[in-house]
Amino acid sequence: MPRKAPKEVVEHRITLGDFERKEMKDMINSYQQDKVLENIPNIMIGSAGLIVAGTAACVGYALYYWLDSVPSIIESVVGALGVAPDKVKKAFTKSRYASFSTLEEVNAAWDEQEVRLQNQIAFAQRFITAYDNGEVGKFHPEWLVNAQRKIITNQTETMANFAIEKSDYIARWREWKASQTNNQES
Repeated sequence: MPRKAPKEVVEHRITLGDFERKEMKDMINSYQQDKVLENIPNIMIGSAGLIVAGTAACVGYALYYWLDSVPSIIESVVGALGVAPDKVKKAFTKSRYASFSTLEEVNAAWDEQEVRLQNQIAFAQRFITAYDNGEVGKFHPEWLVNAQRKIITNQTETMANFAIEKSDYIARWREWKASQTNNQES
């Protein structure tokens, strides 16, 4: 239903004196402080979550490196128990040796890993060369280039260890293969 236009307009005005204005300022300031203090628990919860996530990451990182040393720990425990570590190692690796029937298969399996390591080294070397020549731009931080240099160093050491492990593995595989042949003959 349509409404009629008003015949008169009444204006209400509130006039504040100095005392009322001071009280209003105090009230506004306390309201603003309440809003700031209201967010402190949220900031504390966020900080606690960040600390928990950081702690979990550090524990995971430590666990990763600890698990990398587990074989040496197992050998120490086995040695302390008086069991010959060679027997444990042979029993552990017997199934791994059995998966290969020829020396070519053994070499092929190790060559795949060797190629992977060589590719990582080559990628890091290409990145450093491109960075030194100014081809990748200046947006890459120096720590990233240093990390690539460290990767080259680590992977080169890994390649050297890898060559030793490969020859050791092939020698053990030949021993295992010879023992299998001897067992079948008897």
